[in-house]
Amino acid sequence: MTTRPCLCLAAILCLVATACGTTTNSGTGNGTSTYDAGNGDGSGAGTDTAGTGSDTISATGSPVAIDSLQAAMVDAVCAAFTKCPDALGLPMATVEGCKAIMGASMTGANGMDSLIALVKSGKVKYDATQAGNCLAGMKVNCNDLSNMGEVAACAATFTGTAAVGAVCGVNEECASAWCSKKDSNCSQGTCQTKLAAAAACAGGDTCVTGYICNGGTCVANTPAKIGEACGSVSCVAGAYCNYNASNVCAAVGDVGATCQQASECKSGLTCKTDPTGTGNCAAAAKVGDTCTISLGSNECGKGLACVGGTVGTPGKCGAVVAVGGACTSPLQCYGYDVGCLGGTCKVLPNKGQSCQAPDMTKGAMFGCLMPFVCANGTCVDPPGVGQPCPPQPGQCASGLQCDSTTNTCKGLPGNGEPCSGSCAPNFTCNYSADKPVCAPATCQ
Repeated sequence: MTTRPCLCLAAILCLVATACGTTTNSGTGNGTSTYDAGNGDGSGAGTDTAGTGSDTISATGSPVAIDSLQAAMVDAVCAAFTKCPDALGLPMATVEGCKAIMGASMTGANGMDSLIALVKSGKVKYDATQAGNCLAGMKVNCNDLSNMGEVAACAATFTGTAAVGAVCGVNEECASAWCSKKDSNCSQGTCQTKLAAAAACAGGDTCVTGYICNGGTCVANTPAKIGEACGSVSCVAGAYCNYNASNVCAAVGDVGATCQQASECKSGLTCKTDPTGTGNCAAAAKVGDTCTISLGSNECGKGLACVGGTVGTPGKCGAVVAVGGACTSPLQCYGYDVGCLGGTCKVLPNKGQSCQAPDMTKGAMFGCLMPFVCANGTCVDPPGVGQPCPPQPGQCASGLQCDSTTNTCKGLPGNGEPCSGSCAPNFTCNYSADKPVCAPATCQ
């Protein structure tokens, strides 16, 4: 899956999600694949605070020059990630590892070069003071981090000059702050006025501040009640978004209720999967209790991990270990940037350093700091076209995918080529055909 560049400060988390491969079912990364993002005790109920519509987050920082913005952004985001791993759902154990991942991933289309060029050309106005205040806001409160899009300073950092109807590539180019693209895979769209409250909308549409497109209507960006549409908005405490029931909020389950992940269970419970793959809400296991490793759930309690087992075979619940501590399992080292290396939780190796291929049966997803992959004992760039796919899911070079028939990396399919979801830029997968094929996307 490809993702168009998300360049605005408020959308920095999208950049990180793309870099971390969260479009795969690989859990939260190396050594953390059995944790449910946003909790640590299997009690996801009521912890989803995204989209509360808060516009009260404010802080004062030092002005940031445009040429220093990307580095300052990495600093602020990594400080937030390591301080508030559960609030963001993308845990990082160290600032060092986080900066290495972000620095390597924010290049090319995923970097800020094109936005900086727009600023220097005069097409986009940049406010260095507001940028500093926006980044300072990331350090205020962990619960605020998922609401950065509602922070006035972040919204005011860039101001576009293009009028309604003008061709655009990113929101920052538009005076209205919305570059409307009829398909998310389009590289260009047109500047449009944000949709008013209660207006009809589609998935990619932008509503006025404080509102969001949810269930086909611009609604207040506040948690939905049980029985109401969700997906774009979170659910109230004691509920979760049931994606198997057309994205409707449902009450969290008690002991014995069926589940797919811990956020579907009441606080203090976890989703325990049996050998057939069926999940049921159950009390979280304690230190020494028998557990099994399964992607997407953690049978052990907060601060614990399933140690000594493999996917499908029992282990024992043991404590999660801080960086520098002794470990016997990759799951004890909680974070995208760390692994159990030589019996110690350490920052994963960077490009050019020696590495050990990850043992996915034990829950390890990565052998190197992303986006690099472990090949023949060395961390190298992700493979390009025609090269063998790495063992880590979704780790071909940016803009490529793994061909399951040849097990080699290839470009995304273009016009008329068979597709299973992703197509090359400006094309979309047409499912109305007898066999899905890529067709030109309607972009403006």
